[in-house]
Amino acid sequence: MLRTTLRSLWEHKRRLISTVVAVVLGVAFMAGTLVLGDTLDNSFDNLFADIGEGIDAEVRGTELFDTGFGAIRQPLDESLVEDVADVDGVTSAAGYIQTSAGRILDSEGEPIGPAQGPPTLLQSYIADPELSGTEMVEGHGPEADDEMVLSRGAAEDGDFAIGDQIEVLVAEGRRTFTLVGVYTIGGRDTAGGTILADFVPEVAQELAGQPGQFNTVLARTDQDISQEELVSRIAPVLPEGAEVVTGEQSSQDQADAISGGLSFFTTFLTIFAVIALAVGGFIIYNTFAILVAQRGRELALLRAIGASRKQVLLSVLVEAAIVGLVAAVIGLVAGISLAIGLQALLSAFGLDLPTSDTTVGPNTIIISLVAGLLITFISAIVPALRATRVPPIAALRDVAIDTSGTSKVRAGAGVVLVVLAAVLVLPAFGADPPTSSLQSVGLGALVFLVALIVLGPILARPLSKGIGWALPKIKGMTGTLARENASRNPKRTAATASALMIGVALVGFITIFASSARASVDAEISRGFKGDFVVQSEAFDFGIPAEYADAVRGADGVETVASLRQGLARLALPDGSETNTFLSSTDPETYTQLIDVRMSEGELSALEPGTIVVDRQAARDEDLAIGDTVSVLFSTGNRLDLQVSAISDEPTLLGVYTINVEDWNANTVNPTDTMVFVGAEEGANLQSLHDELDVLAEPYPTVQVQDRDEFLGSIAAVLNQALNIVYGMLALSILIALIGIGNTLSLSIHERTRELGLLRAVGMTRRQVRSTVRWEAVLISLIGTALGLVIGVTLSYVMIQALKSQGFSVFQVPYGSIVVIVVVFAILGVLASLRPSRRAGKLDILQAIAAE
Repeated sequence: MLRTTLRSLWEHKRRLISTVVAVVLGVAFMAGTLVLGDTLDNSFDNLFADIGEGIDAEVRGTELFDTGFGAIRQPLDESLVEDVADVDGVTSAAGYIQTSAGRILDSEGEPIGPAQGPPTLLQSYIADPELSGTEMVEGHGPEADDEMVLSRGAAEDGDFAIGDQIEVLVAEGRRTFTLVGVYTIGGRDTAGGTILADFVPEVAQELAGQPGQFNTVLARTDQDISQEELVSRIAPVLPEGAEVVTGEQSSQDQADAISGGLSFFTTFLTIFAVIALAVGGFIIYNTFAILVAQRGRELALLRAIGASRKQVLLSVLVEAAIVGLVAAVIGLVAGISLAIGLQALLSAFGLDLPTSDTTVGPNTIIISLVAGLLITFISAIVPALRATRVPPIAALRDVAIDTSGTSKVRAGAGVVLVVLAAVLVLPAFGADPPTSSLQSVGLGALVFLVALIVLGPILARPLSKGIGWALPKIKGMTGTLARENASRNPKRTAATASALMIGVALVGFITIFASSARASVDAEISRGFKGDFVVQSEAFDFGIPAEYADAVRGADGVETVASLRQGLARLALPDGSETNTFLSSTDPETYTQLIDVRMSEGELSALEPGTIVVDRQAARDEDLAIGDTVSVLFSTGNRLDLQVSAISDEPTLLGVYTINVEDWNANTVNPTDTMVFVGAEEGANLQSLHDELDVLAEPYPTVQVQDRDEFLGSIAAVLNQALNIVYGMLALSILIALIGIGNTLSLSIHERTRELGLLRAVGMTRRQVRSTVRWEAVLISLIGTALGLVIGVTLSYVMIQALKSQGFSVFQVPYGSIVVIVVVFAILGVLASLRPSRRAGKLDILQAIAAE
């Protein structure tokens, strides 16, 4: 039986090539993502191990909260450096402080490094190279307050040379330093693309807004003692709340923090890899279903000569296992190449990773091979079970007709799933849907997708008739045959269309959701923003220096200026729970002059020092009311108890938690504005004022001045950029689905060889045969597109309803984009049919009629 299986597989290998390709693409995406993750982990492990090779102990303050890229900790007093240096066994100790609140400007006054890439770190210079992990390759370390050194990568980015005067943009404005040295770090020109600039400790503390303080204290020993022993000796001299860890632990913690922060990228890719594998599963199922149908007589003959049901089952599953294993191995190799390409993509964004260190971990190999085998094996189980039900008598008759389109059990199961999906999404349609309803909506969307897959064979026949109603009138007999071919085997048509349906559903959902998001933001700004200009920074980690808003207030034609400041903080709620949040702050007097803030309870004018305004949704989720007290922990370690003074209903233009700007300034360092709103005097020339605001922004190259239309355009540009990335990821699943259409048509042509021969014998031309196959592909594509758009429109509508409390007030369907989607997928269906249609047209009439 095994020999028979292998011979059958080899004789029909061409039928399985497209299936192998589908699995290869999905596994390659999965493997590439895993290899990239392994490489990132290995790269940062090696980087921080090399940088921290000479560090034996690190003292750090109490963890305040986690940013996702590492913990924010309580700063340490600089006097602790001497205390640590006096510990028996400590050879050298140094304090270290850094801040990302600054930018290095090149000779043209532009910031070096990407605006949204790795950060610029202004840090204290450590003279001991073993503690700093650096090696000075030119010049010397900074010795005066107006001197600085750069990593070699940063010096090359800015085209700087020793002796150059370099301007540094910081929260207070611009400062000028002389470049006196260039160094490598951990033997590299850069630390993962980060721009590194070092200053004498006092200046670094000043730039960080923490005079007399350090983030950490580093120590090493020349004595023959272990790192653990040194840690135990240092621990007794530490103040309350501080901790000391080994150098190895410190390096690992830093590597884990960066890898963890970048994990969103690999998670993002993994989601699309799973989608691609799921789409591939439909193709595998369809392929084996067709192969089992085509081999009905062969399997029946095997049963007739003594083969058991178990042997037939194992025969089909062995074929699936071989196909899955071959595809998984090829996909793994392809995934390694893909990972190298993804590394190049990251480098283009400024994250410089050593491409020679591409890492393939054992887990990656195992997961990739198991994924390929599992998706193939699981997808082939149903066709394999169907093969065991072929009775020996079937060797004497034709294959049974597909009756799945009239199955009452299938229809009942599909209706139950639709009802369950409706129940799950029902909370989104309440008057005030809670945030928790999003989980129910997501589950409901998944159930609705499964429902349409289950109902697919029942819907395939009427959809084929309906979508193709005009084909007989337009294309005559070829159109009639195309429509009948698509509807006569509804299970096959539905399975093929379902693969495309998933991709189209996601494309439709994202397109409509993005359009609705843009329309909602537009509506909110048009309603709530009464000013004329919006000023923001293009760098997410460096805001607008406060002196810019002061300069704008003195400009001719400006009537009102309002600022909004935001940053990460940790809230302790009355019930004892804690949460990280982006905290907003403003002056309510000026803010209400330019922003029409909707309030649920109370007024924004009640936002006095010592109080906090909470968004309505957050107040409900956290059970907060006016008069309650919350405790805010700032990044400086300061803690402030605040009383809820009002409940807002403006998450888009205000934020979720908002405090008075005086409290913000008193508890943060180097406060900068996140956004500045400007209102012009009545009758002022807006274009002239725009030009003047641009002139005032020239000293701050990260600052962007926008009028209302430009601001809305920038939001749309960000959404479009995100859309393009998602579309690029979805292109893989759509490509796999189109391969499935071509594969199904090729196999069905083989199955209909005698039929096609008879049609040719009674006068159908080769051109008509090709046209019939092409239009059948178009119908299948349009069925998948139609079902996908139903899911996309439904899900996006439900999601907008669920997010009403977050400012999503408009549901907008971009009909032009929807039409483009339909046309594009119809054309892609034609392209997928080119090879099968040519093959059908080339069939020899006599050989086709004689085929069994």
